[in-house]
Amino acid sequence: MSGSFRKRLWAAAGLLGAALTGSPSAQAALELYIQAPSGNQIIIASNPGQNTINITGMSLGGGLSLSLNSVSNRPGNGATQISSITTAASISNFGAAATVTLWLTDTGFTNPDPGYWVQSDVTRYDFLSGGSPTASFQTYVGPGNALFATTSTVTTSSPPSPSGSATTPGVQSFSSTPVVATNPDTKKVLFSAPAPHSITTKMTLFAPGGSQVNLEGDSMINSPEPATLAMALAGLPVVGLGLVRHRRNRKSVAAPAV
Repeated sequence: MSGSFRKRLWAAAGLLGAALTGSPSAQAALELYIQAPSGNQIIIASNPGQNTINITGMSLGGGLSLSLNSVSNRPGNGATQISSITTAASISNFGAAATVTLWLTDTGFTNPDPGYWVQSDVTRYDFLSGGSPTASFQTYVGPGNALFATTSTVTTSSPPSPSGSATTPGVQSFSSTPVVATNPDTKKVLFSAPAPHSITTKMTLFAPGGSQVNLEGDSMINSPEPATLAMALAGLPVVGLGLVRHRRNRKSVAAPAV
């Protein structure tokens, strides 16, 4: 048996072993963490690698019920260069006024460097009832590829709390002004981190008694237009090279003050 053939045989065996045992990225699953007055709970997509969570009329106690549909497109769409978690949530409340916070998270997104938009895009916010419902929507990207943009495992006794290692374009808050898909509310910031990374959505809904609050949106990593990216990345490294060239041509020019 030749050396090259033996190497190919061992490589094939390694690939077969990886296929049988699975890799960490293949075992990733979309997760939902619910914080409600009656208690907290985690829901994981039923099968490893599954990218969808569907809930209809789930009781949260105290007269609260949740309907939700969330889809992760992990590891991302190579054709459109978009990675996202899209979520539609509805809270119905037949009890006392209450706040429910929903966290959706997934890992293994591989949108390429050198830069991309971290974007929150709310496509629907409305409510049925009197009172004064409110809602907010926030997007986090975890450069360390951790669930819930944190460095530790989330448990029901330790609610997720995105740390400084995550980035966010800001919170979008709504009260009496509806948002519809034809006029989405969008916030974004240019960011860069090595792949893979995680995406986390945080939705906070305040529902007065006798109300229904609906919130839909996308937590998205979206490649910017080339012109925007070029402007954003025209920073110190490029300027530094320019200074080197300039100093070679004009040695008498003093170095800039630091």
